[in-house]
Amino acid sequence: MRSTITLNSLLIRLSLLSLLLLLLPPSLSSSSPSSSTGGATAGATHAVIVSTSRYWFNYRHASNALSIYHLLKSRGVHDDNIVLMLADDMPNNVRNVETGKMYGERSRVNDLYKDVQVDYNGRDVTVETFLQVLSGRHSPSTPPGRRLHTTPTSNVLIYLTGHGGSEFLKFQDSTEVSSQDLSLVFSEMNLLQRYGKILLIVDTCQAGTLSDSFTVSSVPNLFFIGSSSKDENSYAHHTDSYLGVAVIDRYTRAILEFFQRRYERESTVKDFIEGTDDEKKLRARVSWWSGFEGDEKGAGVLLRWFFGNEVKGVGINGGGVLKGGGGEEVGIEEINSHKEEVEEVKDVIGAIVEEVEYYDIEEVRRFNYLLGIAGVFIAASVAWEVL
Repeated sequence: MRSTITLNSLLIRLSLLSLLLLLLPPSLSSSSPSSSTGGATAGATHAVIVSTSRYWFNYRHASNALSIYHLLKSRGVHDDNIVLMLADDMPNNVRNVETGKMYGERSRVNDLYKDVQVDYNGRDVTVETFLQVLSGRHSPSTPPGRRLHTTPTSNVLIYLTGHGGSEFLKFQDSTEVSSQDLSLVFSEMNLLQRYGKILLIVDTCQAGTLSDSFTVSSVPNLFFIGSSSKDENSYAHHTDSYLGVAVIDRYTRAILEFFQRRYERESTVKDFIEGTDDEKKLRARVSWWSGFEGDEKGAGVLLRWFFGNEVKGVGINGGGVLKGGGGEEVGIEEINSHKEEVEEVKDVIGAIVEEVEYYDIEEVRRFNYLLGIAGVFIAASVAWEVL
């Protein structure tokens, strides 16, 4: 026989559920994945990721950029805060035997082109568009998704990969952005208050020379890391014989390995440099330049300001961070301390759902009865999302 619970009984249970949800600490009842990370004192995390090379044999440069993109996404940085620029459409190149896909390792397990939001592609990736993204000097018709929406407190990661030489980086294998160009645009960003801190990482040959025009007075609070020094090359890590190309560069691979094996919440740029600067593996020496006055190697510059936050064991779909109602981070200890409240809410939700499943819908004749039942399912759905 079907349950004969009354509407009043149902509403009482719904009220009880609402009361229990209100009793939960705000940090749990309003937790959600962070769309922009970095913390209140460090500002939100933004990123500009650029692969400047075209042609199939430069596959690894696009793979480098996509690998950094996915690293940021896995750590809670939202697509709205990332400008991704790929100078060639490698996934759909006629030589690609894995059409529509890209990989950064021989196992070809993780498709780097899956769930990717590319903002500038192909011929749209130029020196001019790159500098416009940084300075914010776009034409009025440029959509919001192709702009860098930063503030005076934003932390900005800029990652560049491609072919370089002494004090320049090639775009589309035809034009160049120089060290002086970069110095001028960063100086403009500083004057326009478009950043709080910048971490610039360049994976190219002679990468370190791109900082030669930088001065602390013109680009304060910018830290630069290059994968190689003057007269040194940046080498590929390995080739996939099936694809017929090198699939990732050594320094970018070292970045990924650092976050997989060595990263801790309080890891600094200094830790990062020391953890990735392996001349034997890279066949080059990592270069750096600091615009942080009094901090030559970034000992006081936290990596999470630029790569996003992560609460270990509480990842959202493999990454992200839980945030409280006031924007504060919620640690595992706090979540564990409220297990009893969580279990009580689960029990109540379970009881309500069980009774609703047997509710005689055919006997409901009034519209507000249906609204009441819909409300129960909505409340249950929201509560499960919270938990």
